[in-house]
Amino acid sequence: MSGKLDPKMFATMMPQIDPHLTGTVFGTISTIVTVASPVGSVGIVLLYNLVDGTFACVFALILVVISFVWALWAHRKMAKVQIKD
Repeated sequence: MSGKLDPKMFATMMPQIDPHLTGTVFGTISTIVTVASPVGSVGIVLLYNLVDGTFACVFALILVVISFVWALWAHRKMAKVQIKD
């Protein structure tokens, strides 16, 4: 991902963010993505080498499932907020 956000995501988030905080919010998201990618990759490779390939794969799949559930939860929460407005 190289720390770049999808333009569609920018368009979706722009109305939700205070104009004075736009740079801070997108800078924070970009920094998290840029740092998390190599750290996650190194962590999974370390698990593969220290424990087992199957364990590393299961751990990665668990992270994917947790991320997916979290994204669904955040999406539903955001949809409820938009309905109230």
